[in-house]
Amino acid sequence: AIPLVSGVDRARVRLRLAHALLRLGRPREALAHLEPALATTRRAGDVVWQARCLEHRGWARAALGSFAASDADAAAADALFTRAGQHFEAGWAVGNRADLALARGDLPVALTLLDEAERRFAAGGSVPPDAEETRCRVLLIAGLAPEALDRATAAAARADLAPVLRAEFLLVAAAAALALDRADEAAELATDARALFARQDRASWTTRADLVRFQARVAAGRITRSEFNRAVRLAQR
Repeated sequence: AIPLVSGVDRARVRLRLAHALLRLGRPREALAHLEPALATTRRAGDVVWQARCLEHRGWARAALGSFAASDADAAAADALFTRAGQHFEAGWAVGNRADLALARGDLPVALTLLDEAERRFAAGGSVPPDAEETRCRVLLIAGLAPEALDRATAAAARADLAPVLRAEFLLVAAAAALALDRADEAAELATDARALFARQDRASWTTRADLVRFQARVAAGRITRSEFNRAVRLAQR
């Protein structure tokens, strides 16, 4: 479709393609489309689509480990969305910054940004479940495993939840159960999460679920030698 359109229309097609590439775990290819798309939307003065390009570029940069640059992109996207009155999309940008703060281990900043993201979402109409998933991870890292487990399992049980998010909530719940020395429950949750990740062809997430499941089985004293050897191989990747 890219050769068939020009200008801002081409930039929008590039952005949608970049989104698909990011979902597939191909951030470098996504950046190759995002940079010209961002330049085009800037020249055209299209504030909303410029913000969307910045937000996606931040996503790609985070996937490549450039966290400071990713945070700068998310902050710039937030400012543009806010200027355009797009409060819900501004919430996503702030939520991305909360994720980055969490990745840096800065819990106070992560919580502050998460609260702000939820205010933006509420102003835009509703708070998406993604924000709850981030909050569960923050609670877990903050040592509040019981609350993280309760909230993550409740969210995973929602009938209207997308399978992609259900898998992530199950993995958070598994990690929380493990932190509470509920090894059998953790192994069951991690197994369910792994099955969903595998079905969705999300290799890195499948590996994370495997590691939590192996940890739980070790804690329960039920791991086999072959499982132990596989866990060692996964940990060395």
